[in-house]
Amino acid sequence: METTYQFTVLGLLRPVFRQERKYTAEGTAYFVPINQEIPSSGIQALDRLVGEVHAGRNLTEIAPKMGVTIEGLSGFIRLLTGMNGHDFVKAYRLEMAVRLLRYTRMSVGQVAQQCGYTQRNSLINAFQRAFHDTPSHYRQSIRAKGDVGRYVR
Repeated sequence: METTYQFTVLGLLRPVFRQERKYTAEGTAYFVPINQEIPSSGIQALDRLVGEVHAGRNLTEIAPKMGVTIEGLSGFIRLLTGMNGHDFVKAYRLEMAVRLLRYTRMSVGQVAQQCGYTQRNSLINAFQRAFHDTPSHYRQSIRAKGDVGRYVR
């Protein structure tokens, strides 16, 4: 029997954009604000954790702020998401990077910094391990398919 967890990384990902591009029936583009309020998971500690990860912090920095050990925090994350703490942070950052690469013109270095990576190469290596592609090539392939993005930072 497969275990179903209450939360997924995609379900916890916070919006990284302020506006979304929409189109009229005539094809004219216009922008609408994206609601920046984060829906609560109902678990205050998880909401705080996601905020800290979104701000680019790692488990070593987050655990003392939350008054727990790294092992305790990782166990809490595993209980709710089925992932250990390290894998959760990595998946969250990579999902954020995918969205930024797809919908912005930020350089790979800027995306890395925005997602909490200390170096551009750290993002490139993590991206290649997860998706078997480089961030630059991923962006090129998305753009070649005609997806020019629909968000504005």
